[in-house]
Amino acid sequence: MFPHSLLTAAAKKRAAAGDPSFAYVASLLHFDTGNTTITDVKGLSWTVAGQASANGTAKYGANSLSLDGIDDHISTTAMPQLGTSDFTIEGWVKPTTITPASIRIIFDNRTGNSENNNGAVAWLTTDSKLFIGYTASGFTGANLFNSGAWNHVAFTRQSGVFRSFLNGTLQGSQTPSSKNINHGNMRIGAGFDTGAYNWNGQIDDFRVTNGVARYAGNFAIPTEAYPDF
Repeated sequence: MFPHSLLTAAAKKRAAAGDPSFAYVASLLHFDTGNTTITDVKGLSWTVAGQASANGTAKYGANSLSLDGIDDHISTTAMPQLGTSDFTIEGWVKPTTITPASIRIIFDNRTGNSENNNGAVAWLTTDSKLFIGYTASGFTGANLFNSGAWNHVAFTRQSGVFRSFLNGTLQGSQTPSSKNINHGNMRIGAGFDTGAYNWNGQIDDFRVTNGVARYAGNFAIPTEAYPDF
C-alpha cells in the first residue's frame, strides 16, 4: 500500500469513499498508466491490439483508453464467468464522431453472433443511440449521445431482466431466455471477431460487477472515479 501522500489526486478521491459492492467487482480499469500497459485493479491480464494505449484525455484521473477505430482494442479471456447471475457492465465513453458511418462497438463478450454464443455487446448506432444486445438479439435506446462529451453507459441483468442506461437514464429492458455466460472473454473497443466497427475515441473507468445489478431505474451518474475498495 502506497502512503497517502504519494497517491494521485484521483486515487485520493477514490480513497475517500469505498464501494459497498467492491467484493463483487470482477474488473476495474482506470486507464491511468499513460502507456500501452493496461492495469486492472482486480488483477486481470489484458492484451493490447493495434495502437491501443492508456494515453487519451481522461474523464477522471490522468488518462483514458485511446482507440483509433481501425484495429485498436484490448481483450481478456480471464474475466470471471458471469454465469446466470445478476451483473453490471459500465463505463464512460467519448466517441470521436457522434454519428459514425457504421456502428462503433464499446464492448463485446460474446463468442459469436448467434443464440448459442452467450454474451453481451454494446455499440453506438449511426444515429447516436445506444444499442445493447445479448447473443443475437437486443434493443436500441431512445436518448442521443451527448456530442463532444463523455457519456456514461451501463448494462445490467437483474433476475433475468436486461436493462440499458445512457447517462443515468433507463433506455429499455428485455427478458430473453435464460442464458449462461460460461466463458471469460471480453473485448473493449471491438467485437468478438475483431473485424469492422471498432470504437473510435476514448473509454474510461470501465467496470464489470459480477453478482450485483447496480441500477434498476434512472440514477445519478458518477461524479468521480469508481472506488478501488
